[in-house]
Amino acid sequence: MVSPGSAIQIRLALSYLESVDALVQDSRRAFDTGAIAQDRFDSVFAFYSGHRVRAEAIVARLREAERRRLSSLEQELQAVRKHQAQLSRLLADGRITAGRANEDNRRFARELESLGLGISESKAALSAKRPEDLGGQIALSLEEYAQRSGPLDRPSREAPPPRRNIAIAVATALAAVALGMAALGIFPGGANVSFEARASGPRNALITVTCKNAGANPVLFHAPWPEGPRDAAVLPEFGVDVFVSGETAGDFQLLPSCDGCWAYGGRVLLDPAPLGINPDFSESAVLDVTKIERLGLRPRRVRLLCTDARGREQYRFETEIQY
Repeated sequence: MVSPGSAIQIRLALSYLESVDALVQDSRRAFDTGAIAQDRFDSVFAFYSGHRVRAEAIVARLREAERRRLSSLEQELQAVRKHQAQLSRLLADGRITAGRANEDNRRFARELESLGLGISESKAALSAKRPEDLGGQIALSLEEYAQRSGPLDRPSREAPPPRRNIAIAVATALAAVALGMAALGIFPGGANVSFEARASGPRNALITVTCKNAGANPVLFHAPWPEGPRDAAVLPEFGVDVFVSGETAGDFQLLPSCDGCWAYGGRVLLDPAPLGINPDFSESAVLDVTKIERLGLRPRRVRLLCTDARGREQYRFETEIQY
């Protein structure tokens, strides 16, 4: 059978995603009608964008788990059919009695019915595009959605705990695990990460960069790289540098420290603490280019350069800011 909670979890995650989109649309209408100013809209849009990245990641994670569950159910169904098909031969060979054959056949029929129902439910959960496909919208606050939808950090609007404390705790825990593995001689070298980025929002000024860990061990992701030496002595480390080009200057320059320019899960990152990423997970951070203008810069183009701790380029993204 399909896990009783899998369909409701996917329904909850789709409700989360749909609620964020509705709030974005409401904010855009308020901005278009002059009810809120540009800076307020930019701030609200950045906050909702962080939640949308999180909701998308949760939906993707749940669907991947459901695909694995469906494959297991289908394999089990084939195994039961195979055992059922062998009953007549076992009866003909005298290895089981007619009564035993009838009893086993009824049991196999019940198992096949249960597995068939589970497969149908699993396929329905995977094909669902909206919460209505699974019974309807589940109405919660964004914070409640984030809390109930999985192990990712919970975004918070009011008095969130310092991001530095959370990130350092995660990084310290991952480092402790890695050190223990290294001491046992089982920590393999290398890492398998990938990056992607996209620009969105007013003026194309919100840039989301995602780091996916497809390797077997945890990694750390800096958004952005902090100032100072970069040394991945324990865990593989990756990060992003931001380069900007003005309206007249053709050359890109490295963006200096920019407090409040980056957000994660709807919260502004105010320090250089890294994000810990477990195997088969991804994390995203959002760069708000409008905050760069507080430094007296007016970037026409923005370039993100993702590298490892040794400075080796892993990914490059470039976009033009609209004015």
